[in-house]
Amino acid sequence: KKFVNKRNIIINRYDYLLKELKPLLCPIEKYEYSVTSFHLYVVLINFDRLLISRAKMINILKKKNIGVQVHYPPLHLQKIYGSKKQLPGSEEYYSKCLSLPLFPQLQISEVEYITATIKDIILKYKKK
Repeated sequence: KKFVNKRNIIINRYDYLLKELKPLLCPIEKYEYSVTSFHLYVVLINFDRLLISRAKMINILKKKNIGVQVHYPPLHLQKIYGSKKQLPGSEEYYSKCLSLPLFPQLQISEVEYITATIKDIILKYKKK
């Protein structure tokens, strides 16, 4: 319960600090009737409206000591399944998703650093 409460504080801060970046960056939608432990904090980034790829953004963030990840590749694209099927919704989600750091020991000052860095990148690479 303590970890879930801390994660909720972090999530709320992320949401507040990132809201001005919509529609270029949108957190995954949350539902009032849903209770979650927030295993991940996922944002969807509209890379079609940016002059930067997700891979380049990840590299910039890593150089600034911000560990982001991509969770999770769609099952039908994983080699073990070898599927030739196309699932456009899953593929679109996967092309935009990025998981930001989220763990109970994360400090609010670190959340502010992460969001400020992401804002700088998005505003720098925003298409005119």
